[in-house]
Amino acid sequence: MERPEISDKTIDDILPSKGNIATKIHELPYSAKERIYVSWNAREIEKIITVHLSEFIPKKESAIKLKFQELCTKWKIETITCASPTKKYLNENYLKIIKLGEKVIPFILQEMKRDPDDWFLALRILSETNPVNPEESKNFRLATDAWIKWGEENKLI
Repeated sequence: MERPEISDKTIDDILPSKGNIATKIHELPYSAKERIYVSWNAREIEKIITVHLSEFIPKKESAIKLKFQELCTKWKIETITCASPTKKYLNENYLKIIKLGEKVIPFILQEMKRDPDDWFLALRILSETNPVNPEESKNFRLATDAWIKWGEENKLI
């Protein structure tokens, strides 16, 4: 007995919202069952992907993040040989980052966690706080850890 070919239209008729699916699928030949399974999974995957991709749809925040990343990269390149924190803080790109406002605090903290650098002044200005106690302020690693801890406690990273 030859198995009938099942068209996509037939599969669409069988897929969810059309009566008792299990019974209808059970009556089909094996090759059609495989196509239905693949078709149904593809639709489910498409739904899942659509939901998850919506998280990545560009928003105003994303434009700010891109601007931050651009300025951060320029700042790091231009100050890579600077030993003086003052020269780093007075760099035009660093000042532009501060000008972006408090919405860049999470980006600075993420960057600080990924690649520690002299973000202390920007964070103090933008957050109007300083979680680094006097003993820690002389140790770069301890100061960095204090800011990261502050960011985590405030759910910024």
